[in-house]
Amino acid sequence: MAGRRCATLFSGRMGGGKQTLPFDARRLANGVYFLRMETTTASHSVRLVIAR
Repeated sequence: MAGRRCATLFSGRMGGGKQTLPFDARRLANGVYFLRMETTTASHSVRLVIAR
């Protein structure tokens, strides 16, 4: 829970509608990560557990 940024998948503007981004977690160690998605009006976080 050090709060360090591991990766930035995208930074910029996207058009409206459903969007997808590739995410390769192979370089991340086992553990709990938090994914944060932000827009100009809202943000949302989800927990990601990596256990191999």
